[in-house]
Amino acid sequence: MKNWYGIATALLILVIAFCVRGTVMSKESTEHIRENERYAVWEQTFKKDIREVLAGQGYQDSGITMNWVKRDGKRTYTVAVHHRRIGGLKKEERERLVQTLLQVRAGDEGCGIIFELQPHNMPTDID
Repeated sequence: MKNWYGIATALLILVIAFCVRGTVMSKESTEHIRENERYAVWEQTFKKDIREVLAGQGYQDSGITMNWVKRDGKRTYTVAVHHRRIGGLKKEERERLVQTLLQVRAGDEGCGIIFELQPHNMPTDID
């Protein structure tokens, strides 16, 4: 009989431990979802602001691709801007455009941002 109580106590402790672990994991998951939702809103606003600046600089209809990595709890975005006229820019003009784009921080949530300017090469002969 004594052995049965020991087994029951051990099982009860395991059940409690799994319940506590599940509650903590659920809370972390909810916080992760909220963080992603907040960043998704920020990303949309940031892209819109970048498009407006690019249009004002003569780069209407630019393609914008955003990727991010998270290190030490901080997101760093790589923003690639694609436009056929970018290929013809001199180094100084490219640097000036990047500096202009870096000013569009739009409440950047403390993110790091790297801009890459890429020419958009269209095929010369399409069959």
